[in-house]
Amino acid sequence: FMWDIITAERQRRSIVLTTHSMEECEALCSRVGIIAAGRLQCLGGAQHLKSKFGGGYTIEISVGELHAAALPAAFGALFPGAQLSEHHVGKYRYALPQSSA
Repeated sequence: FMWDIITAERQRRSIVLTTHSMEECEALCSRVGIIAAGRLQCLGGAQHLKSKFGGGYTIEISVGELHAAALPAAFGALFPGAQLSEHHVGKYRYALPQSSA
């Protein structure tokens, strides 16, 4: 619902959207600014910023309880540089450097 409103209004107005989601930025914004320590660090299109500053890929996997124990070894064999960054009840998020892809 909110995305529809922003999409409709962005043709007529400037909108400042704050988010931590790059997916949301790509869907709604023509330019993205990154603020750190209270200062604007960079400004550009989402793809430009991802190409310039992105460190790799994020892979999210959902597995059943029976397969959860085997996931780290299997995933590590496929992507040796991958690091488990998050996991919650059957959902795993791995950070994968570009060099490992």
